[in-house]
Amino acid sequence: MSPHLAYVEHCLPAETPQERFELARAHGLALEVAHRDDDRAERARDAGLEVVTLQAWRLHEVHPIHPEKKVRGEAYEHLRRTIELADKLGVPRVIAVAGYGREICADPFEEARAFYRWLAPIARERKVRVLIEPLSPLRCAALTAPMVLARLLDEIESPDVYGSAIDTGHVIDSGREVEEYLERWPRKVEELQLKGKGSSPPDVDVPLAKWLGKLKGAPDVVCVEHRLPIEPDELGKLIAHLRS
Repeated sequence: MSPHLAYVEHCLPAETPQERFELARAHGLALEVAHRDDDRAERARDAGLEVVTLQAWRLHEVHPIHPEKKVRGEAYEHLRRTIELADKLGVPRVIAVAGYGREICADPFEEARAFYRWLAPIARERKVRVLIEPLSPLRCAALTAPMVLARLLDEIESPDVYGSAIDTGHVIDSGREVEEYLERWPRKVEELQLKGKGSSPPDVDVPLAKWLGKLKGAPDVVCVEHRLPIEPDELGKLIAHLRS
């Protein structure tokens, strides 16, 4: 079965959510939606679009390895709400991170392990997969090495709940080769996110087929994400290339 081809909703080159929904429909794209404790995902669903993934977006602000316990609690509540929203909307997966930024606690591995163990029963009850995404050292001060993330997933001890997503932009920003990284990653990649260096759009001739060939099985979702803008004509070229 071919992966879903998706685009992160707020990255599409249009001004308003409604215009972005129309653009996704025109290109036949599923959506990944950043959940900021708002109604964007419900609006996408009501517009008739398939939402395949929610991002627990506020983990960029509050996260599992923050030095303040109160902030770690806010991260827990945000991810819990995101999981519950995914269940409500029939979205099968949520993307999360182990941490973000330079402010981290004294023992980040232990805190992240405990955090995700606490959440496992909620995700299990809701039948939502939580995919933990490794970041580059430019984005987080700890838990960025791939083998550390793989070990974290092992020690959470809930493979029925937790899996992995890989973002090629974070791989590139880490100074690693994408092909080698994907080949050495010890787990199935359930979502492959396509991004260029420094959060730029992926190249329009991104070697997707070659990268997919390095994975341990086909991902469920291939999704484009970037922070730097993309021109509408470049978007069309990129989507056509990915479909080919």
